[in-house]
Amino acid sequence: MSAEKLSGDPAKHSLTISLLRSDISFYAGINMAFFLTVILFFAGLLFDPFKIQYSLFFRSFYDLFADFFNHIIYVSEGSPYLADDQTAADRVLPPLHYLLAYGVRQFIDCPMTLESMWKDKTAMGCAITFLAFSEVFLLVMLSKITEGKNKFLPLLMVLFSGVNMFAVERGTMVIFTTGCIAGFLHCYDSTERKKQIFSLILLSLAASLKIYPALFGLFLLKKRDFKAVLFCIVLTAGLGFLPLLMFKGGFSNIDILFGNLEKYREFYALSSQDKVLTGLLMHRFGIKSHREIIELLRVVIDIIAITTCCIAFLNNNRERLTLAIAAVIALCPEGAMPYTQLYLFIPFLMFLNRVSVINNKLDIFMAAGYILLLMPYQLEKKTNELFILFVLPAMLAAQCLLEIYELGKSGKNFRQIITDCFKEKTASICPTKKS
Repeated sequence: MSAEKLSGDPAKHSLTISLLRSDISFYAGINMAFFLTVILFFAGLLFDPFKIQYSLFFRSFYDLFADFFNHIIYVSEGSPYLADDQTAADRVLPPLHYLLAYGVRQFIDCPMTLESMWKDKTAMGCAITFLAFSEVFLLVMLSKITEGKNKFLPLLMVLFSGVNMFAVERGTMVIFTTGCIAGFLHCYDSTERKKQIFSLILLSLAASLKIYPALFGLFLLKKRDFKAVLFCIVLTAGLGFLPLLMFKGGFSNIDILFGNLEKYREFYALSSQDKVLTGLLMHRFGIKSHREIIELLRVVIDIIAITTCCIAFLNNNRERLTLAIAAVIALCPEGAMPYTQLYLFIPFLMFLNRVSVINNKLDIFMAAGYILLLMPYQLEKKTNELFILFVLPAMLAAQCLLEIYELGKSGKNFRQIITDCFKEKTASICPTKKS
């Protein structure tokens, strides 16, 4: 540091150094707390006789890459949507998802069963290659969001999080779509048109593969870039429906898909998190008539998530809106699996970018919430699925109250708030040609 920078009021420098030490301690504390849970998790895998840590995975790690292989099995039957009642509820993914599985299917020459694929080197090689590519893509895209010189620790937290390890064990496409959304949020407001177009392609790709990531299009609405919104709608529709032509039955599969969705809703009337909550109510509190209570809790959670998302949309804070949308994706869909929490890493990294300035006590609360949600360590069986029903809504409720307080403190009426929400109109990502 130069002498000019050191000159000035000594009291100011003392205060700056004191704040810097406090901020570094806060950031280091987050990292230390998270990696302590990682150590405890691996220690539990090795030494815990009750195998509680294995409950992080779907079936204690004895169902490896099942999502990845099941989709290949479905497309090998001609149409991925034609099925008996037993598997119809699982055949509800968008056509592009199955088209990619169809491409992988061309490399695999073994009986289309899970047991055969686990033993086949080519099939396992395809799964590992896909997951390795998805992980690298995710980390590269998230690194664009991570600010500062030290990008290694935050990305290491992603790699060893319980959410990511569960997603890898399942062999899910959510790893890739999370990377797409991270890339979109990094590039959508860039001044370079190539990056802007790239961001729209990433958003459309994620929406075509998993549908719910389309909610991140709210960032385009805030920019009032309706041409970009239209571009995404058209591209998503094309990517969503044209792959049906590759399968037996073509567009007639749409009716079958909607029929499967009805069976999906019946089969997953209680999500995996709800089932964990059911067990908690019965075994810990002796509540037997639990269905009505769970449904009431789900309604309350959905209201909290959607309300927070709406209020965050009115406020100009990218991190809060990203958290609200990611929470809606993780909490609201029926049958949501724990790996949908992967989207939470995007607002978490945004949060880490600014922890060098602790604005209020809410930062400490949010840091603790993120650690509990993303840590791999299981306090008891299915801790990861139980926390999302309590910790994430609590984080959203705290954020929602802060948003309402800030909007009320601004002294603006509702019309002014709406106007300010859209006032920063930027140049369109898809500008018209100049005459």
